Amino acid sequence: GCMQISFEPQQALRVINEAKSIAVVTAAPAGADAVCAMLAFYHTFKVFKKIRLVVPEAVPEACFNLPESSLIEKDLGPKKLGINLDTNGVSLEKVTYSMEGKTFKLILHPQRRAFDVERITYENLGFSYDLFIFFGLKQIAQVAPLFNYDLGEVYKNSSLNLDAGLGNEKFASVNLVDEEATSICDHFFKMLGYWRI
Repeated sequence: GCMQISFEPQQALRVINEAKSIAVVTAAPAGADAVCAMLAFYHTFKVFKKIRLVVPEAVPEACFNLPESSLIEKDLGPKKLGINLDTNGVSLEKVTYSMEGKTFKLILHPQRRAFDVERITYENLGFSYDLFIFFGLKQIAQVAPLFNYDLGEVYKNSSLNLDAGLGNEKFASVNLVDEEATSICDHFFKMLGYWRI
């Protein structure tokens, strides 16, 4: 029988509209079809959104001459680490640091005797995205290395999975998977039609 495909184009457009900063990602080895669709997405939305295009390892040769393919990055960008210390009114005399082999050591010199370790917290700063869009990904595990094998960042944000063909694990919060589409580009352009863009 004919498989019923449920598109979620309106929901997809809503998460795109709500996002300010978007990471558009494919897996390695990247297919030209997925990369072309990613560039089409970039050209469609770049005026309104901050978008980082991520193709791990090599960009397919067929895509070298495409406009703005030079903007493609290999990773999600560095994350800075913020270390916070509640001094509870104890003033610091000075802060020093040293490198011991591969270990960075930060030394806090309080005026009085001690700090409670419980007062130290840390946070990731730097590149953060409120939407991850995956092009041509069958399963989320394919991009795990990009996230240092910690997919928590994906799951606590919105994610959109755009793919064509069989075998997609529909891992995202919104899945635009057309099992009968001939290509990802074809499927993406159909979505632009649904969105009246």
